[in-house]
Amino acid sequence: MNIGLFYGSSTCYTEMAAEKIRDIIGPELVTLQ
Repeated sequence: MNIGLFYGSSTCYTEMAAEKIRDIIGPELVTLQ
């Protein structure tokens, strides 16, 4: 199973939140887009 986590941001805060979500779920399961 793989999860694609899509985010959009003009600041870095959304990207930081997406990275934290990825780290909690597991980087082997989540691909940031």
